Amino acid sequence: MSRTIEGAAQAGAAQAGAAQEAAACAGAGQLPPFRERAPWRGGDLQTLRNQILRGRAVTSERSRRLWFEMANGDRLTGVLDAPERPDPAAPLVLLVHGLTGHEDSVYLREGARWHLSRGRRTLRLNLRGSGPSRPFCRESYHAGRASDLREVFEALPGDLTDQGVFAVGFSLGGVLVANWVGRFEPPAALIGAAAISSPLDLHEAALRLAAPRNRVYQAYVLKEMRAEFLAGSVEDAPDMRAAAEAAETIMAFDDAVIAPMNGFRDALDYYERAAPGPWVPRARVPLLVVHADNDPWIPDRVHRALAADPPPHVSVLVTRGGGHVGFHGRGLATPWCNLAVDRFLQEEAGRRAVRPVETSSRAG
Repeated sequence: MSRTIEGAAQAGAAQAGAAQEAAACAGAGQLPPFRERAPWRGGDLQTLRNQILRGRAVTSERSRRLWFEMANGDRLTGVLDAPERPDPAAPLVLLVHGLTGHEDSVYLREGARWHLSRGRRTLRLNLRGSGPSRPFCRESYHAGRASDLREVFEALPGDLTDQGVFAVGFSLGGVLVANWVGRFEPPAALIGAAAISSPLDLHEAALRLAAPRNRVYQAYVLKEMRAEFLAGSVEDAPDMRAAAEAAETIMAFDDAVIAPMNGFRDALDYYERAAPGPWVPRARVPLLVVHADNDPWIPDRVHRALAADPPPHVSVLVTRGGGHVGFHGRGLATPWCNLAVDRFLQEEAGRRAVRPVETSSRAG
Protein backbone atom coordinates (compact mmCIF):
# COMPACT_ATOMS: atom_id res chain seq x y z
CA MET A 1 0.00 0.00 0.00
CA SER A 2 1.30 3.43 -0.90
CA ARG A 3 1.06 6.05 1.81
CA THR A 4 2.32 9.60 2.02
CA ILE A 5 2.70 11.35 5.35
CA GLU A 6 3.35 15.03 4.67
CA GLY A 7 3.98 16.84 7.93
CA ALA A 8 5.58 20.05 6.74
CA ALA A 9 3.93 23.26 5.60
CA GLN A 10 4.89 25.22 2.53
CA ALA A 11 6.66 28.45 3.47
CA GLY A 12 4.18 31.10 4.53
CA ALA A 13 1.19 28.71 4.59
CA ALA A 14 0.73 28.06 8.30
CA GLN A 15 -2.93 27.09 8.04
CA ALA A 16 -2.26 24.56 5.30
CA GLY A 17 0.67 23.25 7.32
CA ALA A 18 -1.54 22.68 10.34
CA ALA A 19 -4.02 20.74 8.21
CA GLN A 20 -1.22 18.64 6.73
CA GLU A 21 0.14 17.85 10.17
CA ALA A 22 -3.30 16.84 11.39
CA ALA A 23 -3.64 14.53 8.39
CA ALA A 24 -0.19 13.14 9.11
CA CYS A 25 -1.16 12.41 12.70
CA ALA A 26 -4.30 10.57 11.63
CA GLY A 27 -2.57 8.72 8.81
CA ALA A 28 0.22 7.50 11.06
CA GLY A 29 -2.02 6.16 13.81
CA GLN A 30 -1.87 9.21 16.10
CA LEU A 31 1.81 9.88 15.62
CA PRO A 32 2.13 13.31 17.27
CA PRO A 33 3.14 16.20 15.01
CA PHE A 34 6.73 17.29 15.46
CA ARG A 35 7.35 20.44 17.48
CA GLU A 36 10.91 21.67 18.00
CA ARG A 37 12.04 21.65 21.59
CA ALA A 38 13.39 24.79 23.25
CA PRO A 39 16.12 25.88 23.20
CA TRP A 40 16.91 23.68 20.17
CA ARG A 41 14.93 25.71 17.68
CA GLY A 42 15.93 25.99 14.05
CA GLY A 43 17.76 23.59 11.78
CA ASP A 44 21.23 24.41 13.05
CA LEU A 45 20.55 23.95 16.77
CA GLN A 46 18.54 20.80 16.10
CA THR A 47 21.54 19.45 14.18
CA LEU A 48 24.18 20.55 16.67
CA ARG A 49 22.43 19.20 19.75
CA ASN A 50 23.83 15.73 19.10
CA GLN A 51 27.34 17.16 19.45
CA ILE A 52 26.58 19.51 22.34
CA LEU A 53 24.75 16.96 24.49
CA ARG A 54 26.36 13.61 23.91
CA GLY A 55 23.74 11.59 25.78
CA ARG A 56 24.11 8.37 27.71
CA ALA A 57 26.01 5.30 26.64
CA VAL A 58 24.20 2.04 25.97
CA THR A 59 25.80 -0.33 28.46
CA SER A 60 24.27 -3.60 29.49
CA GLU A 61 25.24 -7.08 30.56
CA ARG A 62 22.83 -8.15 27.82
CA SER A 63 24.99 -6.59 25.09
CA ARG A 64 27.53 -8.55 23.07
CA ARG A 65 29.75 -7.99 20.06
CA LEU A 66 29.09 -9.70 16.74
CA TRP A 67 31.49 -10.10 13.81
CA PHE A 68 30.68 -10.39 10.12
CA GLU A 69 33.23 -11.58 7.56
CA MET A 70 32.87 -10.02 4.12
CA ALA A 71 33.58 -11.82 0.86
CA ASN A 72 36.99 -10.15 0.51
CA GLY A 73 38.07 -11.04 4.07
CA ASP A 74 37.27 -7.69 5.69
CA ARG A 75 35.48 -8.02 9.03
CA LEU A 76 32.66 -5.77 10.22
CA THR A 77 31.51 -5.61 13.79
CA GLY A 78 28.50 -4.38 15.69
CA VAL A 79 26.92 -4.45 19.14
CA LEU A 80 23.84 -6.57 19.73
CA ASP A 81 21.78 -5.12 22.58
CA ALA A 82 19.02 -7.12 24.27
CA PRO A 83 16.11 -5.54 26.21
CA GLU A 84 15.35 -6.20 29.86
CA ARG A 85 11.83 -7.26 28.93
CA PRO A 86 11.99 -8.78 25.46
CA ASP A 87 8.94 -9.02 23.25
CA PRO A 88 9.19 -12.52 21.74
CA ALA A 89 7.32 -11.36 18.62
CA ALA A 90 9.45 -8.25 18.02
CA PRO A 91 11.84 -8.02 15.07
CA LEU A 92 15.52 -7.24 15.33
CA VAL A 93 16.21 -3.56 14.58
CA LEU A 94 19.37 -3.02 12.52
CA LEU A 95 20.75 0.50 13.07
CA VAL A 96 23.15 1.92 10.47
CA HIS A 97 25.20 5.06 11.14
CA GLY A 98 25.97 7.93 8.81
CA LEU A 99 29.13 9.48 7.38
CA THR A 100 32.07 9.21 9.85
CA GLY A 101 29.74 7.63 12.41
CA HIS A 102 30.02 4.40 14.42
CA GLU A 103 28.23 2.24 16.99
CA ASP A 104 28.42 4.96 19.67
CA SER A 105 27.09 7.83 17.57
CA VAL A 106 24.49 9.69 19.62
CA TYR A 107 21.60 9.01 17.24
CA LEU A 108 22.40 5.27 17.17
CA ARG A 109 22.48 5.11 20.96
CA GLU A 110 19.20 7.03 21.22
CA GLY A 111 17.60 4.74 18.64
CA ALA A 112 18.85 1.64 20.44
CA ARG A 113 17.57 2.82 23.81
CA TRP A 114 14.13 3.53 22.36
CA HIS A 115 13.73 0.18 20.64
CA LEU A 116 15.09 -1.66 23.67
CA SER A 117 12.39 0.03 25.75
CA ARG A 118 9.87 -1.43 23.27
CA GLY A 119 11.20 -4.96 23.82
CA ARG A 120 13.22 -5.18 20.59
CA ARG A 121 16.79 -6.32 20.17
CA THR A 122 19.02 -3.89 18.30
CA LEU A 123 22.20 -4.29 16.30
CA ARG A 124 24.35 -1.15 16.08
CA LEU A 125 26.47 -1.89 13.04
CA ASN A 126 29.87 -0.37 12.25
CA LEU A 127 30.18 -0.06 8.50
CA ARG A 128 33.25 -1.27 6.61
CA GLY A 129 36.27 0.68 7.85
CA SER A 130 34.43 2.64 10.54
CA GLY A 131 34.71 2.60 14.32
CA PRO A 132 35.81 -0.76 15.76
CA SER A 133 35.57 -2.30 12.26
CA ARG A 134 38.42 -0.11 10.99
CA PRO A 135 41.44 -2.24 12.02
CA PHE A 136 39.92 -5.29 10.35
CA CYS A 137 39.12 -3.76 6.94
CA ARG A 138 41.29 -3.05 3.93
CA GLU A 139 38.46 -1.21 2.20
CA SER A 140 35.91 1.38 3.35
CA TYR A 141 32.21 2.08 3.10
CA HIS A 142 30.68 4.54 0.66
CA ALA A 143 27.17 5.53 -0.41
CA GLY A 144 26.90 2.84 -3.08
CA ARG A 145 28.09 -0.08 -0.98
CA ALA A 146 24.65 -1.41 -0.09
CA SER A 147 25.85 -4.94 -0.79
CA ASP A 148 27.61 -4.81 2.59
CA LEU A 149 24.23 -4.73 4.32
CA ARG A 150 23.15 -7.72 2.29
CA GLU A 151 26.28 -9.62 3.35
CA VAL A 152 25.76 -8.72 7.00
CA PHE A 153 22.14 -9.84 6.81
CA GLU A 154 23.12 -13.18 5.29
CA ALA A 155 25.59 -13.73 8.14
CA LEU A 156 23.10 -13.03 10.94
CA PRO A 157 22.39 -16.03 13.17
CA GLY A 158 18.99 -17.57 12.52
CA ASP A 159 17.73 -16.83 16.03
CA LEU A 160 18.10 -13.09 15.30
CA THR A 161 15.99 -13.16 12.14
CA ASP A 162 13.20 -15.51 13.24
CA GLN A 163 10.83 -12.60 13.95
CA GLY A 164 12.08 -10.51 11.06
CA VAL A 165 14.48 -7.59 10.76
CA PHE A 166 13.74 -3.88 10.37
CA ALA A 167 16.61 -1.73 9.06
CA VAL A 168 17.00 1.93 10.06
CA GLY A 169 19.67 4.09 8.42
CA PHE A 170 20.63 7.62 9.42
CA SER A 171 21.99 10.10 6.88
CA LEU A 172 24.46 8.14 4.69
CA GLY A 173 23.34 4.98 6.49
CA GLY A 174 19.86 5.67 5.14
CA VAL A 175 21.35 5.98 1.64
CA LEU A 176 22.73 2.46 2.03
CA VAL A 177 19.42 1.16 3.36
CA ALA A 178 17.43 2.76 0.52
CA ASN A 179 19.87 1.41 -2.06
CA TRP A 180 19.65 -2.04 -0.48
CA VAL A 181 15.87 -2.31 -0.64
CA GLY A 182 15.71 -0.69 -4.08
CA ARG A 183 18.56 -2.35 -5.92
CA PHE A 184 18.48 -5.89 -4.51
CA GLU A 185 15.85 -8.56 -3.96
CA PRO A 186 15.34 -8.33 -0.20
CA PRO A 187 15.45 -11.41 2.03
CA ALA A 188 12.10 -12.67 3.23
CA ALA A 189 12.99 -11.81 6.82
CA LEU A 190 13.43 -8.10 6.06
CA ILE A 191 10.03 -6.70 7.03
CA GLY A 192 10.75 -3.02 6.35
CA ALA A 193 13.23 -0.17 6.43
CA ALA A 194 13.59 3.53 7.18
CA ALA A 195 15.91 6.28 5.94
CA ILE A 196 16.29 9.25 8.29
CA SER A 197 17.72 12.58 7.06
CA SER A 198 19.23 10.83 4.05
CA PRO A 199 20.38 12.55 0.83
CA LEU A 200 18.52 11.04 -2.11
CA ASP A 201 20.48 13.22 -4.56
CA LEU A 202 24.14 13.06 -3.55
CA HIS A 203 25.35 15.83 -5.83
CA GLU A 204 22.68 18.19 -4.55
CA ALA A 205 23.70 17.41 -0.97
CA ALA A 206 27.40 18.00 -1.74
CA LEU A 207 26.57 21.39 -3.25
CA ARG A 208 24.46 22.31 -0.21
CA LEU A 209 27.31 21.46 2.18
CA ALA A 210 29.67 23.54 0.05
CA ALA A 211 27.45 26.62 0.39
CA PRO A 212 29.04 29.54 2.31
CA ARG A 213 26.53 29.27 5.18
CA ASN A 214 27.68 25.67 5.75
CA ARG A 215 31.43 26.24 5.75
CA VAL A 216 31.74 25.25 9.43
CA TYR A 217 29.79 22.05 8.83
CA GLN A 218 31.86 21.20 5.77
CA ALA A 219 35.13 21.82 7.62
CA TYR A 220 34.03 19.55 10.46
CA VAL A 221 32.80 16.70 8.24
CA LEU A 222 35.86 16.93 5.99
CA LYS A 223 38.16 16.78 9.02
CA GLU A 224 36.38 13.64 10.22
CA MET A 225 36.44 12.05 6.74
CA ARG A 226 40.16 12.73 6.42
CA ALA A 227 40.92 11.31 9.88
CA GLU A 228 38.83 8.21 9.17
CA PHE A 229 40.64 7.60 5.88
CA LEU A 230 44.14 8.24 7.21
CA ALA A 231 43.51 5.83 10.10
CA GLY A 232 42.96 3.04 7.58
CA SER A 233 45.37 1.04 5.46
CA VAL A 234 46.91 3.79 3.31
CA GLU A 235 50.61 3.04 3.81
CA ASP A 236 50.89 1.71 0.27
CA ALA A 237 49.08 4.70 -1.26
CA PRO A 238 51.16 7.83 -0.56
CA ASP A 239 49.54 9.71 -3.46
CA MET A 240 46.10 9.02 -2.03
CA ARG A 241 47.22 10.21 1.39
CA ALA A 242 48.50 13.44 -0.12
CA ALA A 243 45.23 13.92 -2.01
CA ALA A 244 43.22 13.38 1.17
CA GLU A 245 45.29 15.93 3.06
CA ALA A 246 45.06 18.46 0.22
CA ALA A 247 41.27 18.28 -0.36
CA GLU A 248 39.54 21.48 0.74
CA THR A 249 35.93 20.42 0.15
CA ILE A 250 33.94 17.24 0.55
CA MET A 251 33.42 17.10 -3.21
CA ALA A 252 37.17 17.40 -3.76
CA PHE A 253 37.75 14.60 -1.24
CA ASP A 254 35.20 12.40 -3.00
CA ASP A 255 36.81 13.22 -6.33
CA ALA A 256 40.39 12.52 -5.24
CA VAL A 257 39.87 9.68 -2.77
CA ILE A 258 36.45 8.01 -2.58
CA ALA A 259 35.81 7.80 -6.32
CA PRO A 260 39.15 6.31 -7.43
CA MET A 261 39.28 3.95 -4.45
CA ASN A 262 35.93 2.46 -5.39
CA GLY A 263 35.96 2.29 -9.18
CA PHE A 264 34.17 5.55 -10.00
CA ARG A 265 35.46 7.91 -12.67
CA ASP A 266 35.18 10.99 -10.47
CA ALA A 267 32.95 12.53 -7.79
CA LEU A 268 30.11 13.26 -10.22
CA ASP A 269 30.16 9.68 -11.47
CA TYR A 270 30.10 8.47 -7.86
CA TYR A 271 27.18 10.72 -6.95
CA GLU A 272 25.18 9.68 -9.99
CA ARG A 273 25.75 5.93 -9.67
CA ALA A 274 25.40 5.73 -5.87
CA ALA A 275 22.41 8.06 -5.43
CA PRO A 276 19.38 6.22 -3.99
CA GLY A 277 16.79 8.58 -5.49
CA PRO A 278 16.17 6.56 -8.67
CA TRP A 279 15.96 3.34 -6.66
CA VAL A 280 13.56 4.39 -3.90
CA PRO A 281 10.50 3.94 -6.18
CA ARG A 282 11.64 0.36 -6.73
CA ALA A 283 11.69 -0.51 -3.03
CA ARG A 284 10.57 -4.10 -2.59
CA VAL A 285 9.77 -3.79 1.12
CA PRO A 286 7.90 -1.02 2.99
CA LEU A 287 10.23 1.96 3.23
CA LEU A 288 9.76 5.02 5.43
CA VAL A 289 11.59 8.20 4.41
CA VAL A 290 11.82 10.91 7.11
CA HIS A 291 13.25 14.36 6.44
CA ALA A 292 13.12 17.85 7.94
CA ASP A 293 12.34 20.90 5.84
CA ASN A 294 15.08 22.88 7.62
CA ASP A 295 17.86 20.29 7.34
CA PRO A 296 20.90 22.53 6.79
CA TRP A 297 22.83 19.77 4.99
CA ILE A 298 20.29 18.22 2.64
CA PRO A 299 17.61 19.94 0.52
CA ASP A 300 14.10 18.51 0.68
CA ARG A 301 13.35 18.82 -3.06
CA VAL A 302 13.50 15.10 -3.86
CA HIS A 303 11.66 14.18 -0.66
CA ARG A 304 8.77 16.52 -1.52
CA ALA A 305 8.61 15.16 -5.06
CA LEU A 306 8.29 11.66 -3.63
CA ALA A 307 5.61 12.84 -1.21
CA ALA A 308 3.63 14.38 -4.07
CA ASP A 309 3.58 11.13 -6.02
CA PRO A 310 4.44 8.30 -3.61
CA PRO A 311 5.66 5.04 -5.14
CA PRO A 312 4.30 1.69 -3.98
CA HIS A 313 5.70 0.54 -0.63
CA VAL A 314 7.10 4.01 0.16
CA SER A 315 5.90 6.42 2.85
CA VAL A 316 7.34 9.92 2.98
CA LEU A 317 7.27 12.18 6.01
CA VAL A 318 8.61 15.73 5.78
CA THR A 319 8.45 17.62 9.07
CA ARG A 320 8.37 21.33 9.77
CA GLY A 321 11.66 21.61 11.64
CA GLY A 322 14.05 18.96 12.92
CA GLY A 323 17.42 19.74 11.36
CA HIS A 324 19.79 16.99 10.26
CA VAL A 325 19.32 13.79 12.29
CA GLY A 326 17.89 15.98 15.04
CA PHE A 327 14.12 15.78 15.59
CA HIS A 328 14.48 16.82 19.24
CA GLY A 329 10.83 17.37 20.05
CA ARG A 330 8.89 19.12 22.75
CA GLY A 331 7.97 16.82 25.63
CA LEU A 332 9.56 13.72 24.06
CA ALA A 333 11.88 11.26 25.77
CA THR A 334 13.50 10.27 22.46
CA PRO A 335 14.04 12.00 19.11
CA TRP A 336 10.75 12.19 17.23
CA CYS A 337 12.11 10.18 14.28
CA ASN A 338 12.29 7.16 16.59
CA LEU A 339 8.57 7.52 17.29
CA ALA A 340 7.88 7.68 13.56
CA VAL A 341 9.91 4.52 12.95
CA ASP A 342 8.18 2.79 15.87
CA ARG A 343 4.71 3.57 14.47
CA PHE A 344 5.68 2.54 10.95
CA LEU A 345 7.25 -0.69 12.19
CA GLN A 346 4.15 -1.59 14.18
CA GLU A 347 1.86 -0.89 11.23
CA GLU A 348 3.95 -2.94 8.82
CA ALA A 349 4.26 -5.81 11.30
CA GLY A 350 0.47 -5.78 11.56
CA ARG A 351 0.06 -5.80 7.78
CA ARG A 352 2.55 -8.62 7.50
CA ALA A 353 0.50 -10.68 9.95
CA VAL A 354 -2.66 -10.36 7.81
CA ARG A 355 -1.03 -10.39 4.38
CA PRO A 356 -2.13 -13.93 3.47
CA VAL A 357 -5.76 -12.88 3.96
CA GLU A 358 -5.29 -9.76 1.82
CA THR A 359 -3.62 -11.78 -0.94
CA SER A 360 -6.43 -14.29 -0.99
CA SER A 361 -8.99 -11.50 -1.23
CA ARG A 362 -7.22 -9.86 -4.17
CA ALA A 363 -6.89 -13.17 -5.98
CA GLY A 364 -10.63 -13.71 -5.72
